[in-house]
Amino acid sequence: MSAEVAREPHSGLHAYHRERKQTIALQTEPLGADEIEMPEAIERSGGTVKRSMEPVELKVKVASRTGTRTRTATERVWGAEICSDCGAVSGSLEVELLDERRLYEQRCHCWRHLPPQERWAGYDFNKHLELCYCCGIEPIRSGSRWSVFFCGECAGRVMEFNRRHGHWVMPIGRHSTMHGVSLGESDPVDPFVAKFRGLSDAIDHLDEWACLNVRRNVLRLMVELRTWDDLALAFDLSSYLSGVGELGLEKRVAFEGLRDHFAVEE
Repeated sequence: MSAEVAREPHSGLHAYHRERKQTIALQTEPLGADEIEMPEAIERSGGTVKRSMEPVELKVKVASRTGTRTRTATERVWGAEICSDCGAVSGSLEVELLDERRLYEQRCHCWRHLPPQERWAGYDFNKHLELCYCCGIEPIRSGSRWSVFFCGECAGRVMEFNRRHGHWVMPIGRHSTMHGVSLGESDPVDPFVAKFRGLSDAIDHLDEWACLNVRRNVLRLMVELRTWDDLALAFDLSSYLSGVGELGLEKRVAFEGLRDHFAVEE
């Protein structure tokens, strides 16, 4: 069993957001990261994360001990939150799957100015789950270079959209080979570099939509359901998922917004 536990969720990040939101409320320039005292490092201990929220549940494929078969199991995650500034999932995560329990400190984009974390065992990067980059209303597993950006329904729409256009308008994942972009020993370098840069730009554009879409969903929850205070620092992911379900947000409509964001005609 591995464990990465540290602190009260977002203790330093809360101070960072509080300063930013106070300056915004006063209509002054937000403070820069270098002007706000942030924790120098994340402490580790062998403790547990207090279960103060309902868990988020995901269906995941689990391999047998021999590795010859897979089956579907329910994974439960406590402590996941949505950052009010960047819209990404973060928090002190407690993950339970079958008879194993793991603890992770998942950072959002707002932690990027801090020293990098040690990479979690078994992960390509330190992200256990995130929201679908299209609809923003379904949690998906992450952490692998082969992780897909979308939930099953949205991935189907993206794949069909790309098929109709004959090329990868919208990226499906992080790795270039998922899009047929690779460099063989005898291949010319320049075409590969051009394709790789184009894919990187498309991923950045998709990430921009994912952030804007989730933050827009949060705003609707605050305005229409009065779920949270408008100066909230982070939002319980399980409450967010319940709220978007109550609002009846549709994945089809989100995809239309993503399509418009990429400014591509059908």
